[in-house]
Amino acid sequence: MIGKCCLFDFNESNRRAEVGYVLNRSYWGRGLMTEAMRCMIDYAFDQLKLHRLEADTDPENRGSLRLLEKLGFKTEGHFRERWFIDDQWLDSTMLGLLVSERVKPPQGKK
Repeated sequence: MIGKCCLFDFNESNRRAEVGYVLNRSYWGRGLMTEAMRCMIDYAFDQLKLHRLEADTDPENRGSLRLLEKLGFKTEGHFRERWFIDDQWLDSTMLGLLVSERVKPPQGKK
């Protein structure tokens, strides 16, 4: 499998969901997740009529943060020691994207 992206933790009354994604390292740097995420964001806002998307990201994962920022997500907070994984406390960076802030690709690109 190359990777996947998904919407989860839906909050229908507030028209909000969280995004998640993973990509096999062999495919990093090719723009595949950017393309997949753009399609998913379009689906979330255009078909599901969501107002807001959220991403909870490891602040050490620079590639993930760059991807989200390229897609228009804005950093909204840093949570110290939010997750306990493999016997250690890890921080979390929360990002959000509103439908009104969606970044469309340049004409001719998708």
